[in-house]
This record gives sequence, structure tokens and C-alpha cells, in this order.
Amino acid sequence: MAVRSGLSIDTLRWYEREGMLPRVHRSSNGTRRYDVREQGLVRLLASLRATGMPTSSMREFVALLDGGATTHGRRIAVLERTRELLERRRHEIDAAVDALDTKIDHYRALIAAGLGCDGAPVPAAQRKAQRASEPIGDRITDGTSHTNATAHAAPRATTLGTTHGTEHE
Repeated sequence: MAVRSGLSIDTLRWYEREGMLPRVHRSSNGTRRYDVREQGLVRLLASLRATGMPTSSMREFVALLDGGATTHGRRIAVLERTRELLERRRHEIDAAVDALDTKIDHYRALIAAGLGCDGAPVPAAQRKAQRASEPIGDRITDGTSHTNATAHAAPRATTLGTTHGTEHE
């Protein structure tokens, strides 16, 4: 079930301990045997988790399932709360992408004009290096580059601006 759902075995066991999944029947050799309903519930939990729904909301949603049609409105409310969280995250991501695009455009303009961040002309001998798009950093097996975890955290517009009136390079 872990492979089919994309959830780890530990996550499935935790959902079971937390009451989000019922106790699953076991075969004679102790292997858990998920029936059709339990498989559907695991897929639902995986989908809810993928939305970033908080565990407390997942627990609430699963508890409402047993209430049948009378809980549809409350289920919608739980889903709408998570949708609002996703919309806020989307806005934050869009703002971060915009900040990166602005910074990329800034550097492309400097390169096109042959200027450094201080506005001074870049010597001809350094122009090729100025145009290089390969980041400096440790190489990873997939060909990408990294420096440290902080450098790859979700950027905020303010981190790409200026500090003390000087341009970050």
C-alpha cells in the first residue's frame, strides 16, 4: 500500500495509530491487508497530505466521513480552509518568482550594457565571465549547483534587494 499511495510505511502506521485509518486486518504472516475502503481512505489521505492540509484538519475530515451526507457542508469547510492556505502559498510563490525575475532582468541589463553592479564598465577581458550563466558552487550528480540550504530557501522580495544602499551581487 505504501508504494501505491506514495506514503511511507511509517506514515501509514502513524495514520493508523492516530485513528485516521482503522486497524487494518493482517494476514496469517502479519502482513497488513487493506480492503477496498481502506485503500480508498489511504489514497484520500495521500491526496489531502499533498495539498499541505494540516494533520489536525485531515483527522477532522476523516472523522466526518462516517457521518455520511449530513457532514458534506462541514467537509466542504475543511477543504475550503486548506484551499485558502494553498492560495496564500501560491501568492507567496508568485511574489518570489517575480522577485527572481526582476533580479534576472537587472543582471541581464548590466551584462547587455557591459556594466558592473557599481555602474562602472566591465573590462573587455572580463566580459565573457560576466556572461557565463553557470553558477559557482558544488556540483550535484544531476548537474545542478548548490551552496547551502539557506541559499535555496524560499526567497522573499526583500532578500533580493539592497542592504545599506549597496546592491547584492
